[in-house]
Amino acid sequence: MVTGSSNAAGDDVNAVYGILSTGSFNNLIIRNNIIKNVFTGFNGDGLSDGNHIIGNLFNSIGKFNNGSAVSLNADYYSDVLNNKMTKVWAGIKLNNHHSSGGPLSWTVSGNEIHSYAAGFIYVNQKQNATPVTFINNKIFPDSG
Repeated sequence: MVTGSSNAAGDDVNAVYGILSTGSFNNLIIRNNIIKNVFTGFNGDGLSDGNHIIGNLFNSIGKFNNGSAVSLNADYYSDVLNNKMTKVWAGIKLNNHHSSGGPLSWTVSGNEIHSYAAGFIYVNQKQNATPVTFINNKIFPDSG
């Protein structure tokens, strides 16, 4: 049996990402999936917009200061709607959005997040970044 490393929930993890999207891909839809036992559930990286992460279950994600159910970085814009996140280190992380040319708006709404560390991380949003609308989410502490 091959074993990896344990995540914060103590589950064996042999993959870093459930879904990884890098580069300038627009209009990606991630819908109705079950993603579990990885360090990052969905990672979007690079200039992109018109994307939707909708109605997924993320379970047992992340380990200490590393890993989130949904991580959107470097001008990767996506609406994150109606997902359930349980036993996650961090629920949703938005990091390093700064270029012009993003969407007119983007929304994080209707998510249920059960987290060990942070439900929502919003860092390094600067210059010409499009601000996110964060509304109607439920965030609960999770002890494992």
